[in-house]
Amino acid sequence: MHPGIFPIINLGISQNPADTVIYNASCWAPGKKLPTHCRPDSAFGMLFGSAATGDRTHDALAQRDLLDYLAADIRRVERGLGGIDRGTLPSYLAACESLRHRQNRLVEVRDQIAEVAPIPDDKYQSLVETDRLDAHFELVAAALISGVTNVATIASGVGDPYFNVRFRGLGIEVGKHAIGHHGSFGGLTSEEMATRIRRFHFQLIARLMQQLDSVPERDGTMLDNTVIVYLSDAAEAHHSSCWEWPFVLLGKLGSRHHPGGAYLAYPGYGKQGHRTINNLYCTLLQAAGAPCNQFGHVDPQLNDLDQTGPLVELIV
Repeated sequence: MHPGIFPIINLGISQNPADTVIYNASCWAPGKKLPTHCRPDSAFGMLFGSAATGDRTHDALAQRDLLDYLAADIRRVERGLGGIDRGTLPSYLAACESLRHRQNRLVEVRDQIAEVAPIPDDKYQSLVETDRLDAHFELVAAALISGVTNVATIASGVGDPYFNVRFRGLGIEVGKHAIGHHGSFGGLTSEEMATRIRRFHFQLIARLMQQLDSVPERDGTMLDNTVIVYLSDAAEAHHSSCWEWPFVLLGKLGSRHHPGGAYLAYPGYGKQGHRTINNLYCTLLQAAGAPCNQFGHVDPQLNDLDQTGPLVELIV
């Protein structure tokens, strides 16, 4: 509804420290996946390279000049081709123009970005998953505060085959797959390891919330106008039916949904009053000012139940 320079950014960690970009968590439209950037150092260059000093500044300006050249070159080639051969060039030109426009905007607001851009330290190139996740949260906080983006996804080991992360920074040397099958390690049960991981997640989320709460916005702070959605990547079990799926909603999103402090549990799958995740997405869309009565596909097994509209219990 109110896109920044980047309409959305996706950052995350994978079981393979060598992964730079994966496709595992978000999409822009049906059949259009969005990349998840796994390396904080490269994500920093993408988001804040225009505001950096030294070689990074030179790289950002060089990229802008390269995109200018490519756009002009595509137009030149297009003029010299016949109608049939020119068919695919408009899509290439549109993509190049989009990248070029984004890079120009980043350069234009480089001073504004420089005020809040993080200073990369060792964790930005670390192979330890918890270090990388910590760095990704720093990047998201700065990106939101600077206006580089208004929407971000952080994927902490999501999707097959990327989910089997070892949280070695928390003293856990076994992957999430073993934890999901009730494995133990170093005297810790699977439940204790899962709790330790979730506690770490919420520590990072709490820090992000404190940072947003320190920035004035409208009649309150950025946190007052933000919603954070925390969820499992595996619904109610390691090998799940996805008939139950817990979500935690933090923040008021401009006081347009329930202020919090409530626990809601809807009737089980197929029972009267059962609601789907699509209803939650309709709720978030309505709170963001884009009402939607139906999101995604309806469940054909629930023909007798209403699967439309938002969750009224969450609407102010």
